[in-house]
Amino acid sequence: MRRVFILSCLMFSVFVQAQTQKEFLPVQQAFPYSQSVVGNELIISFDTAPGYYLYQKRLSFKSTSPELTFGEPIFSVAAKQKEDAYFGKVGIYLKPLTVRVPFEGTGKAKVRFQGCAEDGLCYMPQTKSVELQAL
Repeated sequence: MRRVFILSCLMFSVFVQAQTQKEFLPVQQAFPYSQSVVGNELIISFDTAPGYYLYQKRLSFKSTSPELTFGEPIFSVAAKQKEDAYFGKVGIYLKPLTVRVPFEGTGKAKVRFQGCAEDGLCYMPQTKSVELQAL
């Protein structure tokens, strides 16, 4: 009888824990990403899902070719300040975001970003590759 009681308590504990665990979107659904080139601008769009955000400082555009250079990025919305448990005061983007990045030359580049769910999960940094050619 005692074994049945212990087993019942253990099963109930597992059931309660399973009920309280949150489900998180895969990174591709949390931060849908698209890119295009218009003239000499790389245009990056993130259609960030509700309840998720991107870190401002974790968003970067790096040339991997000496013939390619970037200008200053232009953001569609201003970053909002947030007190982060891990990084302190940080800038974040809660809304969908478009970034226009002027460039000169030709070559390959990497776009890096990282985001989190408001409910506590932070995703690994993501990297997208792009090949650019100035007009």
